[in-house]
Amino acid sequence: MFTAEWCGPCSLVYKELRQVTGRLEGRRPAAILVIDVEKNKELASELGVRSLPTLLYMGSSAARGPIFTQGPVSADLILDMLDRAEGFGGWDVKAKWLKL
Repeated sequence: MFTAEWCGPCSLVYKELRQVTGRLEGRRPAAILVIDVEKNKELASELGVRSLPTLLYMGSSAARGPIFTQGPVSADLILDMLDRAEGFGGWDVKAKWLKL
């Protein structure tokens, strides 16, 4: 999750992410990272982060780009996106923005 201390909606999504971590049992392994855009401006820019909060879902394919969601999202949607991400990639910075 790309976030910033001043981002109100980010704290709501962070709480949802914490719920997700308790519901990952029995699913494919997942790494959940929280990245402060103020401390990692170059990375956020490289990955095309345009608003906060932004979640980036990366799959195992090097041939396809990752998918993103922006704004407040629920724990259920995050889990659904983690499942969908396997069909996408993560190595190519050119991302597909998923409109929800």
